Amino acid sequence: MSLAELTPVKRKHVRNPDGSFKVVIQQGDSEDTYTYKNLETPRILQPNFNVSKVQDQYQKSMALFKGTDYYKKLVELFKGCILEKQSPAINRVLCLGIGSYSDVGLYKLNPYYQLAMVEVMLELLRCKYPIDDKEVYFQHNVYTKVDLEFLASRKFTVIEVPEGYNKITPTTLIYAPMVHWEVSYRALEMQYPTMWVGSNFDNFHSQTSSTESMGKHMKNDKTTVEKFGTSHKKEDMPAWFDHKQGYVAEAIYWNPPST
Repeated sequence: MSLAELTPVKRKHVRNPDGSFKVVIQQGDSEDTYTYKNLETPRILQPNFNVSKVQDQYQKSMALFKGTDYYKKLVELFKGCILEKQSPAINRVLCLGIGSYSDVGLYKLNPYYQLAMVEVMLELLRCKYPIDDKEVYFQHNVYTKVDLEFLASRKFTVIEVPEGYNKITPTTLIYAPMVHWEVSYRALEMQYPTMWVGSNFDNFHSQTSSTESMGKHMKNDKTTVEKFGTSHKKEDMPAWFDHKQGYVAEAIYWNPPST
């Protein structure tokens, strides 16, 4: 094995002045970069929306979520398996792609159900791991002032794209319920988190990357995801109770200790 193969690779995401982003890859004394575009699109927002209305809707959504078979499966999985066998410890949660609570689109309730999923997982995980509120991050660039006030009232931290990628560590849980597949690749190429909750990567095999503008470092993105999928234990989650209004997660990848 060569010295270059032994030298760790470090990556950092940076925002460019034109609104695009770049990844800086460093290995020893060498440095390379590739640029990618912002994938987020503006949302149509509800007029005269305020934090009180968001809080009311969230309470209703949480009550609905806790009455589903999905919730029961989630609790059973965490209490009966993950909390007993998960390794290493989880001390950070990074949420990618949870949308605006002021959205008026077809899936306007998605963010509420997804936040319910986050808070239920935190409640379960904190039975074993002391995850500080300051270590729960939401990365998105479509949040309104109302969204920011609401998430702050829940004691969560919102960070702009691409800073969330730089927060990923081997002890991070990534919750990415409905992200573009390229976002998944960017997250996983940084470091493999100890747990991933969101897309089922078995469904990614037929998707291809537009690597023309991303350079050689994105050409092996499928391999990155495939390796993650085989290195972690996967639990398929049941169908969501209201597929027209809510999407929370297809699968949970977690990392049981090696035997």
